[in-house]
Amino acid sequence: MKFFYLLLFIALPSIVFAQSNYHEGYVLKNNGDTVKGFINYREWERSPKTIDFKTTISDGNATAYDATAIKGFGIYGMETYISYIGTVTMGPTEFPNLSTGIDTTRKVDTLFLRQVNTGKYLTLYANKDEVKTRLFIAGPGGTPIELIYYTYYSEDNKIVSTAQYKGQLYFYVNKTAPNNQRLFNEINTLSYDYVDMEKAVNHINGISYSSSLNTRIFWGIALNITTAEEDLANYNNFVPKKSKTLAPRISWGMDFFNNPQVQHLIFRVEVSASYANPRYNYTSSSSNLLYEYNQYTASVTPQILLNLYNKDNFKIYIDGGWAFNFSAYSNNKTITKYNDPTLGTTKPINDPYKLELFWSSFPLQTGIVLNKRWEVFATYIPGAAYTKYNDIYASNQAINLGVKWLMGK
Repeated sequence: MKFFYLLLFIALPSIVFAQSNYHEGYVLKNNGDTVKGFINYREWERSPKTIDFKTTISDGNATAYDATAIKGFGIYGMETYISYIGTVTMGPTEFPNLSTGIDTTRKVDTLFLRQVNTGKYLTLYANKDEVKTRLFIAGPGGTPIELIYYTYYSEDNKIVSTAQYKGQLYFYVNKTAPNNQRLFNEINTLSYDYVDMEKAVNHINGISYSSSLNTRIFWGIALNITTAEEDLANYNNFVPKKSKTLAPRISWGMDFFNNPQVQHLIFRVEVSASYANPRYNYTSSSSNLLYEYNQYTASVTPQILLNLYNKDNFKIYIDGGWAFNFSAYSNNKTITKYNDPTLGTTKPINDPYKLELFWSSFPLQTGIVLNKRWEVFATYIPGAAYTKYNDIYASNQAINLGVKWLMGK
């Protein structure tokens, strides 16, 4: 099982990046014609330099377009891009790859610009390549203009920034809302980030900004099959014993999307509650020992989920995480019954061993997602100990089979 998961994680990058993800969209030809079809929508951390386009989903071959071949393209309900040919800045702006002294180098380039938002007065665009992130604005029907921002090391090795972009935005505020001091103050503290810039551009356009977090929540229930193992090594002739518990496991959590439209990569945080009641019977030539306890566990599990097969209405994923478990115990006791009837049964010994309140485990999960609403999953949790003795241990291994109800994207 562990070797199988290791192979999956090793093969994962090539699987994810090779996978196609065609969605309905269009390309805008240079002659003004709009051609509808399907676009291979990737997890574009950097702006695409080319796109793959099919007129029908069943086409065997796709046509590749760059920004010189078309005026733009769009994926319905997701994103819109336009082609841009013009001058762009080349000075890096991300630490630590900064120049010493201001780098005002520019060059003429051809790019795809993603439309971040648009309104009555301004449209905001973004482009990211291996050099930097660039933001652009354009008035109605106008050509995009780069918002200028420089960051560099000074002669005394301090980081210095310039903010010409603020002056560029002040120009539009003076035209559209000259008496809006609150908007001037907002721009004065504005960072060069497209999320913050989107808010300011919406305000310039007279639109109230409402945040749309790239998240969703979920509820889950599963059959939790816990196999507990105990080894009382200090008792002669006692071998490790196992005890199985079948009980429900309930969970609640939140998913954070790197890209909510594509959903290849998801960061998940899950809170769950489970129960186990191990019972161990140790037999020797002279007696029988029963050791039992009830374990109630709440777990917080951050995890990474990757969709190996990723279509709108059907996904197959694998998931790995680190569970931080908080357990409470009751009925923790041993009872010894002697084979000699004259000796009878001893009184219970309460809390004979210390069971840890905090312990961790490393769950692995796989599953399918149906219609963006239902998730059917299986989880394997390798054995994890919750004792700290040198010669005695208690551990749990578990398998979960369940469903989750996904609320959101």
